[in-house]
Amino acid sequence: MTTCLYNFKELPFYFTTSSVPSNRNLPNALPFSIGFDERTGRIVQCPNRLVSEALEKAYIEGSLVTGYMDEDGIGRNYADDFLDFIISEIGSETLRSSRILEIGCGTGYLLYRLKQLGPDVLGVEPGPQGQAGGEKFGVDIVHGYFPSEKISGKFDLIIQYAVLEHLENPENYLVSLRTHLTPQGRIVVGVPSCDEQIEFGDISMFFHEHWSYFTQSTLRSTIEHAGYRVRSSRKAGFGGVWYAVAELGLTACTNTAKVLDDPRDLISRIENNQRVVYTLLQQASRDNRSIGFYCPGRIVNSLSIARLRIDFAKLRIRFFDDNKLIQNHYFPGFPYIIENRTNLLGKQVDELIIASWTFGEKIKAGLVQDGYTGRIVTFKEMMAQ
Repeated sequence: MTTCLYNFKELPFYFTTSSVPSNRNLPNALPFSIGFDERTGRIVQCPNRLVSEALEKAYIEGSLVTGYMDEDGIGRNYADDFLDFIISEIGSETLRSSRILEIGCGTGYLLYRLKQLGPDVLGVEPGPQGQAGGEKFGVDIVHGYFPSEKISGKFDLIIQYAVLEHLENPENYLVSLRTHLTPQGRIVVGVPSCDEQIEFGDISMFFHEHWSYFTQSTLRSTIEHAGYRVRSSRKAGFGGVWYAVAELGLTACTNTAKVLDDPRDLISRIENNQRVVYTLLQQASRDNRSIGFYCPGRIVNSLSIARLRIDFAKLRIRFFDDNKLIQNHYFPGFPYIIENRTNLLGKQVDELIIASWTFGEKIKAGLVQDGYTGRIVTFKEMMAQ
């Protein structure tokens, strides 16, 4: 049972950046309400038909939110770390003789790396990046959603990285996997870690694509409620991700993870943080100070709420990101082109907010090392006010 806690009315509908400041054929903003799943303890997005319909179209177009695996840049780092986890938990010898299915395989890069170890691999991906990646990396990828009549037989290993959070009912999905596993088969899961965001009441974690916001304990609770035994769970070595590997259990768990003493505490933290953001922007407007946001995908929710009360035409805002795939692009509904680090170093802002929980301190240190002399505040520092 889901108890709805808070209604934002609308948040930006961000599934990819664009060469224009809009989503073209899809809305720039959609309704968003957060709730609490009393069965597993998860913080969730409350079901909404408009959101579900828009997401179906977005996945077909190809969702490209930063963090997916590929052969270059940060995507390579994500793949290296997740592959190390799989090998350490499953073992190279076991992998070599396994039949592996990856659901939501993206470009197929992880499958390509796994295939080099010897197993028989198959992927499934609804977006166009799957077809292009399948040809590029020489792996078989079914174009579509799971389950598919094109996928048959049982698998020794079923992988899902950045998948569970996209499902309205992850427990039912995990239950459905049981019929596709061999008796000794295992599932491997990776989901974004929302522990700190929930603790601080940070709404940057909320994407329409994500129906669940996992902590380590609620990930375990969700997997166990679907009838699996979690063998291990740990934080990723790179990026803010929880990993888990599980095997078939005898009975489904009935325990509920306790994330908050009172889920309503999350709402008071959210409202307090919105006051912090509002005050920051109000002061910048009053003092005519320029303000920059590094990793702006993590601030657009707060900005969309703040601009209901502040005249953004009076603000001098700039966006920056190290991800080359989104540079010179826009987030839907925001007229600020995403600039690179060189632009920032060449023309500094009066105040820079680094909106990444995972890489905030690293980005800050790198900017200082590169000669940045302006005021820098990380998201964690700002939210602790």
